[in-house]
Amino acid sequence: MKTNNKTTIQIGELLKKFTTLTPPHSYIKKTTIKIIFDLCGETITTEQITVSKNTIYIDTTPATKNHIFINKTKILEKLNKHAQKPAITNIY
Repeated sequence: MKTNNKTTIQIGELLKKFTTLTPPHSYIKKTTIKIIFDLCGETITTEQITVSKNTIYIDTTPATKNHIFINKTKILEKLNKHAQKPAITNIY
């Protein structure tokens, strides 16, 4: 059997990139909407949410935003509990 001079790649190295994947934005948006409704009683839509890197931006009324920010820590805890890795670090 011939051997090549190519570097052997371990399966673990190939799969390493999958350990850092974050959930798709649509999943994060839907989960955020549900959690905000459960904790704050506020209704927002997926169009009002933007996900960029590890941050969620919510475009809504100041009153709704205040209600969300009061519960920000609880929202982030529940969001990251649903994700297998901490995916979201902040809400604006």
